[in-house]
Amino acid sequence: MRLKPQQSGYVARKVAIDLANAPFVELGKGKDAVALKVQEMIDENLKIERALDERVKEIIEENYDEIEFIHADERQLFFMIKKRLAPDYGVIMNYDDDIVTFPIKSLMNFMKEY
Repeated sequence: MRLKPQQSGYVARKVAIDLANAPFVELGKGKDAVALKVQEMIDENLKIERALDERVKEIIEENYDEIEFIHADERQLFFMIKKRLAPDYGVIMNYDDDIVTFPIKSLMNFMKEY
């Protein structure tokens, strides 16, 4: 299931609360600052994924006649194209579940700042 933009604030607050309650993490800038930054990161990743999805849709539309001719499953084709284009957009996909995962590198850089 895909995360909706309206849900990013909730997820960000949950991450901030979990980090604040972790005995091995110290939040120098506070829980609210962390929640805001995490929400920015999630929103940016959702924006990139939307751009990727739009490009995949464009490719499918450009080749619609061929897709119809061979009776290809459009949903399966969508995810196959998305997996191929994902590295070009810096998106990390879970190849088993067709889920975009949050880049660990971004999270690690974030934790150094906060």
